[in-house]
Amino acid sequence: MSWLPNRHYLRWFLLLAVLRLQAQTAPPMDTLRGQLGIYIEDRFEQHFTATHYDLQTSIGHIELVFPSSEDVQGLTPGSDIEVTGHRQGRQFIVADDAAAAANATTPSLGLKVLSRAALIPREAAIGQRKTAVILINYLNQTSQPISKDQATSLLTTVNNFYAEASYQQYSILGDVYGYFSLPLNEFCSNGSENSASDFIAITNAGLQAVTNSGIDLSPYQSVMFLGPTATQCGGGYGTIGGAPGIVLIRSNTFSMERLLYCRMK
Repeated sequence: MSWLPNRHYLRWFLLLAVLRLQAQTAPPMDTLRGQLGIYIEDRFEQHFTATHYDLQTSIGHIELVFPSSEDVQGLTPGSDIEVTGHRQGRQFIVADDAAAAANATTPSLGLKVLSRAALIPREAAIGQRKTAVILINYLNQTSQPISKDQATSLLTTVNNFYAEASYQQYSILGDVYGYFSLPLNEFCSNGSENSASDFIAITNAGLQAVTNSGIDLSPYQSVMFLGPTATQCGGGYGTIGGAPGIVLIRSNTFSMERLLYCRMK
């Protein structure tokens, strides 16, 4: 009769083997600090809407993916946070493991709130909002679906709408710049999380191109990028708050309704 191991010991042996394999393949943990950014994605044709988060650091922006949207409920844009997790492509996956951040202050144990930004006051929606409209295109999409004159006229129409709807309490003063040919291809990643990284990459490149041209964006409260699209990710993205607030619209046709849909935050 051959000897067989006790089932109890066999079970523990297999569990230890699995844990050892996970430890060998787990990505290295990292901790980052910066300001929380929140923005909305709206794909017009697909009737798709999503909320995304990023971390604004001294060396740029990186998209944050939290274990649950409940982890960031109640946090305002501009809050100083510390996140623990690992990098995955253009994303930072925030950990939910207790070992990742034992002193966390929210349900997501990879998130620590250092200071909370104040809520955006209601008065911010009253008065004049100075907006820079930046026309862009890409290495793989060089069309110019809207001219500077058309963009200026469209911005005037949008301003008239806001002024009338607010009983002259809110207006938009805008300047149009471009075209700027960005040194990247227009791309559309699969999945809502990755399309948020598209927004970050495109607007970062756009801001850099404008800065390199010598244009000073500091007087503007909003910066809106308008450009063509050759992908299924045509639509709008807009930050909640921010200094400045950033909007990106990817479309081959532009109208007042489309700009209003992405409201200048």
